[in-house]
Amino acid sequence: MTATPPPTPADELDGPGAEAYGTLLKAALDQVPASSVMVFDRDLVYRVARGGALAPRGFDPARVEGHPVQEVLADRWPIYEDAYVGALEGRSSRFEVTSPDGTRIFEIHTAPLRDDTDAVSGGISVAVDVTEPARQVAELAISEERWRRTMEDAPIAMMIVSPEGGFLDVNPAACALYGRERSELLSLTWQELTHPDDLDKGLGDVADLLAGRIDSIRVRKRFVRSDGSVMHADLSVSPIRDAGGEALFQVAQMVDVTEQVRSEERLRRSEDELRMILDSSPDAIVRLDGEGRILFVNATVGANGIIDTEGLVGSYFADFAPPDANDDWGDHIRAVFATGEAVSFEIQVGEVWGNAWWDVRIVPTLDERGQVTHVTVLARDISSQKHAELALLDAATHDPLTGLANRAELYSEIERALSASARSGAATAVMMLDLDRFKGVNDSLGHATGDGLLLAAARRIQATVRGGDMAGRLGGDEFVVVMRDLADPTESARVAERLVAAFREPMAVGDLALVTTASVGLTVADAESATDPARLLDEADTALYAAKQSGRDRLSYFDDALRTVVDARRRTEDELRHALDRGELELWFQPEIDLATGRVRAAEALLRWRHPSGELMAAERFIHVAEESGLILDIGDWVVREACRQAASWAADRPEDPPVVRVNLSLAQLSDVELGATVRGALHAAGLPAHLLCVEVDEGTLLRSAAVTAEALAALREMGVLVAVDAF
Repeated sequence: MTATPPPTPADELDGPGAEAYGTLLKAALDQVPASSVMVFDRDLVYRVARGGALAPRGFDPARVEGHPVQEVLADRWPIYEDAYVGALEGRSSRFEVTSPDGTRIFEIHTAPLRDDTDAVSGGISVAVDVTEPARQVAELAISEERWRRTMEDAPIAMMIVSPEGGFLDVNPAACALYGRERSELLSLTWQELTHPDDLDKGLGDVADLLAGRIDSIRVRKRFVRSDGSVMHADLSVSPIRDAGGEALFQVAQMVDVTEQVRSEERLRRSEDELRMILDSSPDAIVRLDGEGRILFVNATVGANGIIDTEGLVGSYFADFAPPDANDDWGDHIRAVFATGEAVSFEIQVGEVWGNAWWDVRIVPTLDERGQVTHVTVLARDISSQKHAELALLDAATHDPLTGLANRAELYSEIERALSASARSGAATAVMMLDLDRFKGVNDSLGHATGDGLLLAAARRIQATVRGGDMAGRLGGDEFVVVMRDLADPTESARVAERLVAAFREPMAVGDLALVTTASVGLTVADAESATDPARLLDEADTALYAAKQSGRDRLSYFDDALRTVVDARRRTEDELRHALDRGELELWFQPEIDLATGRVRAAEALLRWRHPSGELMAAERFIHVAEESGLILDIGDWVVREACRQAASWAADRPEDPPVVRVNLSLAQLSDVELGATVRGALHAAGLPAHLLCVEVDEGTLLRSAAVTAEALAALREMGVLVAVDAF
């Protein structure tokens, strides 16, 4: 049978427009995602088959369009028959089918197509892929089943509660806890089951929860069972909110702790029986629970009138302990709870507790499983005994001149600081300070003035460092500062910089106002550092050496690079001491040429060191070592003699126009009282006229010591030696 397709909008167009319209329509339908559109005529022949869902359904448009429906659907035709026939009869249908491969689910919509006379000319079938929504519905059902099973099987009481307080759902454990049937509980509110004395607080907590002022409720409260008995329970309540933050309902969980509360009450009664005995003890006694709450204090705690014991029971020990020793108390108490072993220690407390020393013992109370449930703190005032001991200890641990800690006490303090660092995670810093040119004060003004200067320096150090830092004296003019509990390690650098700045101000020693700057070496050890007091002091000393080598009156930090630099500098100094004897130093000359004549009119002497390694080193590599070690005087003398000898040789070769030789002088040479004799001797030995030697002085050297430099240069000019300022 030949079927005539139903009219379409394209049929109403004349000429090629109809074909173009049909092509466009089919192309558009092909872009419909996860759906397909199939049009059939009254003879049940497919005229259009397009859409993204055709392939998942096992259809190919080329093998569908123009083919009978029964042929295309084959054994699936019975699924569609009623809907397709219904469409030709003017009815619409909707049903679900599974793709032939069973992986997708489609929702099928069929409807009649009518012509201009409203007669049914065919039908349309639209398939929509609903696999994902169907999966979500199934997962939701699984989730709901899991929640239901969780509620049913939970060993603790669980309740779903409305914002008004009514029970929406309860699990069997909740029914057992309250001693009521499920139907009875669903007819009640939590307010009706709450002990009257706990109701006001409960209402306030729930109001805060619903208003969003708190995220959850965690509380121990009392409820009334069906038989009228009181139940103590630990209650946890969390809200479930909608997208707008409105509380839809609350999920409550509850654990019966009635027996535990009764046990605690029995324990308190037993403690009351002991109070009379404990109050007569000379020891202050405090009993704590696992959360640090005070359960008991004896009369001795407040006997001296310094400590007010009113309201202590029920408060937290951390709020009661003296602020200056709170951390130490807390560390020991936590250790007893953690290990179950008693600890003993001595501790000094400040003004809050009467400026006293206490001998403290913390003893655990264990349950039948060996777990620590409480601790008892016993403290005895040993102030009189301790003051006598401290007087003896002070003499053994402090410097007799300045009163600062001595070497032994500094070692002990560093050990204590490192131990505290391991517990707290804070850093420890050690500074070593040296008075610049202190020997000159001693030599010129006498040892009494020197001792006075050391006393003034000790006071200045103590006034500059932090209150808890320990200052000590190793000997001579070497001081040490130990800084512990550094949450921010850079704080040590700020203190060290303040020390350097502080020593630039005059210090009063008798009738004198003395100025002596200080060099400081600083090292910092964090909680992870594997170090000890000797190593830290060595590192600080190395950094101090670097500070003094860099010009004094400054701070130097210790690091691995510094150790490498210092070691290399010391090796250089050792090797440089033998350079002259071994003939390793050389003078190279840089000519100064007259551009008009092309003749060399001067030459600058440049010092070079042919190092034993074979490397030719410029002066910049080692001259600072020579200056710091004092070798510069011997090397400088050699340079002047060698330069004069070479200049004399050039003058002999070119007597009509001899070149001038230029030599750089250091500050140490200019400060040397023998400089004039050295230059005069070099000129005489070489037979060089004085005007053929020019000494050059760096601008910085000239400014740093203007008076000394000017005097030395004036003396050289009187000899006839030329003088120039280098890099001016």
